[in-house]
Amino acid sequence: MAELRKIQVADTQPFRQLLPNLVKPISYDITIKPDFDQFTFLGTSSIEIKVFENTQEIILHAVDLEILECTLKSGKDSFDKSRLNYNKDDETVTLYFKEKITVGKYQLDLSFNGQLNDKMVGFYRSKYEKNGEYKFCGVTQFEPTDARRAFPCFDEPSLKATFVIRLDIPVSLIGLSNMPVDFSETRGDTQLITYKPTPIMSTYLIAFVIGEYDFVESKTERGVTVRVFTEVGKSKKGKFALACACKILDFYTDYFDLGYPLEKVDMIAISDFSAGAMENWGLITYRETALLIDEATSSLASKQRVAYVVAHELAHQWFGNLVTMAWWNDLWLNEGFATWVGNLAVDFLYKEWDAWPQFVQEYTSSALQLDSLRSSHPIEVEVRRSSEVNEIFDAISYCKGASVIRMLAAHLGMDVFREGLRGYLKKHQYGNAATKDLWCSLSEASNKDIVEFTYKWTKETGYPVIMVTRTAKDTLSVTQKRFLATGEALKEEKAWQVPLSVTGDGTNTVFRKVLSTFEDTLRLPEDLAKSTWLKLNVGFNGFYRVKYSDELFSALSDALITQVLPTVDRLGIANDAFALSRAGYIRTDKVLSLIEYFKEEKEYTVWVDITENLRQVQVLYEEHEAKEKLQTYMRQLYSPIAHEVGWEPEENEHPLRSLLRSVVISALGLNGDAAIIDVARDRFAKYLEDPASLIPDLRSAVFSIVVANGGKHEFDSVRSIFYNADMHEERMRALSALGRTEIPQLVDELLKMGHSEAVRPSDLCYVYGSLSSNGVARPLAWKYMKEHFPALKQQFGNGQFLLCRMIEVATKNFASKEKAQEIREFFTVHPTESALRTIENSIERVMSNAAWLERDRQHVFEYLRKR
Repeated sequence: MAELRKIQVADTQPFRQLLPNLVKPISYDITIKPDFDQFTFLGTSSIEIKVFENTQEIILHAVDLEILECTLKSGKDSFDKSRLNYNKDDETVTLYFKEKITVGKYQLDLSFNGQLNDKMVGFYRSKYEKNGEYKFCGVTQFEPTDARRAFPCFDEPSLKATFVIRLDIPVSLIGLSNMPVDFSETRGDTQLITYKPTPIMSTYLIAFVIGEYDFVESKTERGVTVRVFTEVGKSKKGKFALACACKILDFYTDYFDLGYPLEKVDMIAISDFSAGAMENWGLITYRETALLIDEATSSLASKQRVAYVVAHELAHQWFGNLVTMAWWNDLWLNEGFATWVGNLAVDFLYKEWDAWPQFVQEYTSSALQLDSLRSSHPIEVEVRRSSEVNEIFDAISYCKGASVIRMLAAHLGMDVFREGLRGYLKKHQYGNAATKDLWCSLSEASNKDIVEFTYKWTKETGYPVIMVTRTAKDTLSVTQKRFLATGEALKEEKAWQVPLSVTGDGTNTVFRKVLSTFEDTLRLPEDLAKSTWLKLNVGFNGFYRVKYSDELFSALSDALITQVLPTVDRLGIANDAFALSRAGYIRTDKVLSLIEYFKEEKEYTVWVDITENLRQVQVLYEEHEAKEKLQTYMRQLYSPIAHEVGWEPEENEHPLRSLLRSVVISALGLNGDAAIIDVARDRFAKYLEDPASLIPDLRSAVFSIVVANGGKHEFDSVRSIFYNADMHEERMRALSALGRTEIPQLVDELLKMGHSEAVRPSDLCYVYGSLSSNGVARPLAWKYMKEHFPALKQQFGNGQFLLCRMIEVATKNFASKEKAQEIREFFTVHPTESALRTIENSIERVMSNAAWLERDRQHVFEYLRKR
């Protein structure tokens, strides 16, 4: 028997398991016939294959499929199968033949059946409501390794082929696939739809959707047809995404200097969907909240999310679909790049949204937090088995990948960087590539050694903290070492290539130098030498932390008070300070003192970052005597900006001011500001009578405030919003707000509701996420998860990233060594192999929280007491 190939990547790395390289696919012709009554499907597949070595067996991937018939042909010759064998661990089926198959081309014909499952993987059923009745549609989600649940296939990204998809479905339903319809045959009450052949592509990008839908349609300037599909009667809610998609496709065509390679792109909102969206070539699937906008009820935050997710998924049509990673260790090539260029496209469309400060606040900050853990992983992470892939759909692959790309683009210059990208795409289109291929194209375009520059950023875990001291007017002493949230000192054998940048007051000069050693001295130019304050990592383009000496740190206070620094640099100073306090480089009371310099701050992105970091501090002190004093600190900090933004939007105000208003009001209302709470209650009462009376941008804040400061009546009122809202966006606002309750009985009701049919399985993580941010509810939610964990594993499968996400949000906010040990012991008894890294991340976070609290609790209390 030909075994799965075991490729050893390096002496220290475990084996990677792949299909044998004896057989490769050339083309597939697949017919699928679903049964929505029995939740099953029948299928046939004709695969043209090429055999490279004589063999008597063929191994394909197949999971939860029963192969009914199998025939192998070559011209007039036919080969009879003797038997077949399913391997559950490898997710394969081996077809044994009576005669030896020699080198050449063959046609492999298979018929099979499978389950239309409810686990949001493979070919599955999604439930929706129509006229008070539940109905079902058929949806695919094949990334990373679930095409094998829909049809037997060679389910690895490098085993590309062309596909003809045929759907045998009722005439009352719409069928969609990657390509436009070629022809359709009607036979009574059924139709057989045949779609045009695809370009050569990977199995994980194949898609088909079957159901009842409406759509809106437009064309790009280059003539590409774009459609947005929605539930019947909701097509108008697809118009915003449609407009974004048309503009973004044209933007990418110009940016990549390469046209969109298909005739059409369909985007469709799916009720039950585990991811945010999936970039299937020509048929992109989305959660409703990532695609649909109601101009009357959607918030600006929702519009930003839809615009970005559409841009991210369309970027994949080139970077991922046209050029595909050779194996999953280069997943970051797909996701990191799509995250970066998605923000580039949003910034092109909506300059007023300040996309890059928001990028730093959301993506770079998330990556820096995760990568400060010893249990993090490199960007280029070794994946041994396909089942391990789900766990690396995380902040490293997406956010660190995007941040390193942003750093590299700033280092090379945007024009040179774009030239390298264009060369990479044109050279590898319709093929597979690895990280080194991208570096080669960028090296060619820049005449710089990109491989050497990027080696440690992508091949190893972590990033540096740059410690800087001013030794003379014109001289800075800088050192680098790995930054860890625990503050530990690890000896690094090789230094990072760090693109340093320095600016100061009274000058536009930015001094740049690549720090390639552990220590160095920077000689500043004359105008910078005259500066009273200096700021490193200009624009927060570099993926590193900066630890200033006390003298340099104090000097920056004037720059913060006067706000002469750009938004992203003010944000960066505060973000670094909080991270440094967690790691023990700066005392937390010193950071709280620093943040008081931001009382005159006006920018949304700065405030939202400060708010999220202060919330992490508050989590530590929920059972400490400093809790109420921290709430007083919060009320005093936010009162000036709350007075300025008020409750009512001003005419022609900056779009982000509306988001700032929500952040500020929420911070005050959740920290006991009596006046804010009273207004929130009044506005909520008016909302219940007339929903249009409360602007969408304030609804999350108001819902959360009334639940947090109310009882069962308020809880039930918000729960009614969840049950009755037409837009899923509104339902999610209500669901998250319910997690603010501090009444144990209501926490229990929410948990039971979350595990019932009332809440979509894909939304359950939001229940645990909101409860985990609540000190009273957190231990109750963790206890409930433990009691129901076997059912969760059964529902979401051992390998789904939704399970990883729920484990993460339910555990990471604890702050004691005892709780860390409890988490470890629980998962020792309940092993979850595909979430091992997530579990280790959470345990390390809890230990870091505990150390942070123990180290600074007295200093924080004394600081707050003296205030």
